[in-house]
Amino acid sequence: MRTRIGMKQVGGVLALAVALLLTGVTAWAQEKPAKAGKAEKKAAPEEAIPSWVNWLNAGLPFNFELTGLDIEGGYRFIDGDRSSAKFQEYRVLEESPFLDHARLSFETKDKKRYVEFSTFDAFKNDQSYNFLAGKYGEYELEIFWDQVPHILSTTGRTLFRTTREDSTASLTLPPGVASAVQAAPTASKPSVLAGFLQNATPVDLRFTTSKGGFGLKYNLTDSLDMGVRYTYTEKDGTIPMGAGFGFTPVELPAPLFNRTHLVEAKTQYARPGWNVGLGYAASLFDQGIDNVSLDNPGQATNTTTLSARGRSTFDPSNSAHNIFAAGGISLPLRTRITGKVAYGWRSQDEPFVPHTINPIIGS
Repeated sequence: MRTRIGMKQVGGVLALAVALLLTGVTAWAQEKPAKAGKAEKKAAPEEAIPSWVNWLNAGLPFNFELTGLDIEGGYRFIDGDRSSAKFQEYRVLEESPFLDHARLSFETKDKKRYVEFSTFDAFKNDQSYNFLAGKYGEYELEIFWDQVPHILSTTGRTLFRTTREDSTASLTLPPGVASAVQAAPTASKPSVLAGFLQNATPVDLRFTTSKGGFGLKYNLTDSLDMGVRYTYTEKDGTIPMGAGFGFTPVELPAPLFNRTHLVEAKTQYARPGWNVGLGYAASLFDQGIDNVSLDNPGQATNTTTLSARGRSTFDPSNSAHNIFAAGGISLPLRTRITGKVAYGWRSQDEPFVPHTINPIIGS
């Protein structure tokens, strides 16, 4: 869901927040010494625990109990000039209810396993979520997802209309624009084109970066542990892009869509005085739009020197891989030697784009 909000100068911001912070909850989970005196027991009476927490803990499965809760939200009022894209380039700040953050922590009654959940600016375009679950000293699972908005302009306007088919995007002008500019005298071409620009339509120049994935750490033994992590990043939206026909520059709203897969795995074996580790990382970049073709606003027909359409490309799909080995050893005289050896390689096999899109020149 996209919004068109920005700001040059904020006249005033008033946030009404409702905060619920239970700082004493974590203290409930701390174990007391077995031989605690009567005075200590009186200093932390059981009645200090809110009754609703006991009610909640009684209904939780797998012997979990609440150990921490922090929630802040409210309703935001905004006054002043909000026309600048910079105001919300990496955030969402608007008049609406909001949940600033929420954190929940749970532990089992035997203090061996835990679950944590946190979120920031939930249900907005700059939201983030994080989930952790594990067993102390053995394993941990993390699942995460977040978004970052990039608002480049709130005042963009264009004559181009964008269509997409598979991995190719096409930007076309309304009928008659290029032919009218081509037929006009050289001195009158800018004014003819400016007349058409009065009917330019607004365009969103913004994109969103979304990132999600998971990570797993596992201690196989006291000396051997391993970990894997996967991250998916996607960029989707519209960006300004420059193109040129000879000495005629054109700025157009180009669609943006690409994905990056990042995979990491490593293991380590450690003993007193020395350790060794192995790892692998791979980055796979998938370009969703290989090239963009566009109409020439000053030329409606192809000739041997001028083209009615042009074409530009984006970064091609590619992959990068890296493997490494690392280790260290302790020596006398408080000395330790560590080292790392890594080898990486990159590749891409996308076909070359033809030199020109003009069939007359190409033939």
